[in-house]
Amino acid sequence: FEQIRSATVERSIANAFINIRVLERHPIFKMVVQGPTGSELRLVDSDGASFKAHGFSRNTLLRLPAIGGVALRSNGGRYQPIEEIISLNHLQATIREMTPRWFSAVSSIVLRQKSSQSGLLGHYFVMRTDWCDELILDPESLEAQLIRLDRLMEELIAGGVDLGKRRLQVVDLTVDDRAIVRFDLARTPHRKREHLL
Repeated sequence: FEQIRSATVERSIANAFINIRVLERHPIFKMVVQGPTGSELRLVDSDGASFKAHGFSRNTLLRLPAIGGVALRSNGGRYQPIEEIISLNHLQATIREMTPRWFSAVSSIVLRQKSSQSGLLGHYFVMRTDWCDELILDPESLEAQLIRLDRLMEELIAGGVDLGKRRLQVVDLTVDDRAIVRFDLARTPHRKREHLL
């Protein structure tokens, strides 16, 4: 059972009892994996271990953010822990601490590779939330970007933008001291396509 983190059995000779302790893995993400028999939903815990989604309610599964842009590597028929889990854990913890109100409904987090002429330089986080299709963050300056995001959201709301009616298509916070914002034109016809704030 992949869902079991550990199990211990203790036997007390004095009273002939056997005590069994089972620690289960608690999912924080979900992902779809393509295998030889098709796709399967797997859950991921804070250690990066993935396991099949058995015994969880539909609501629990729906609330978990999906992750993408990460690789599950197999060794002898068993999946290895996801290498990028430290970065994903840091993202979640920082968001929870600094700006929880903007991330109550994160539906997915994708790690998108940065690139340059000299080769790969790491990754960006591309998140989908209930108010934005693509929120782009750089792990290198996450705290400063979340401060800018909080200021941006306050300015949008103060300016009369109702995020329940006007969806943001892209918010890119990876540019130093700026936020590039693109509104969904289908839902906000009188807005400019892009703003630099």
